[in-house]
Amino acid sequence: LDEGVLGGTLAMTTCGLLAAITMQSINRSRYTVSRIENVEPPTSYVALTELALGGSISKVVFALTLAASLGVCSTYIVFVGQTLASLSADEVSNNIV
Repeated sequence: LDEGVLGGTLAMTTCGLLAAITMQSINRSRYTVSRIENVEPPTSYVALTELALGGSISKVVFALTLAASLGVCSTYIVFVGQTLASLSADEVSNNIV
């Protein structure tokens, strides 16, 4: 139990630190590319990629972002479905689901 708590805490702290560093890097990139191109800072990954790397790479980023979003949404739908199925299969409680 102690190793799991310690390892989980360390892993979550590391992930949080990496996420913060990534967000700072993306934000710096937004303002750097807006100064270079003399435009407003981009508001999406795709717009940032288009300004920094070109149109063809931005299409790849769009496809990957779309795939990741669909993956997260479908996983959530499966989770909700399994939860509702487990509630409706419970014979002991008086669930109406």
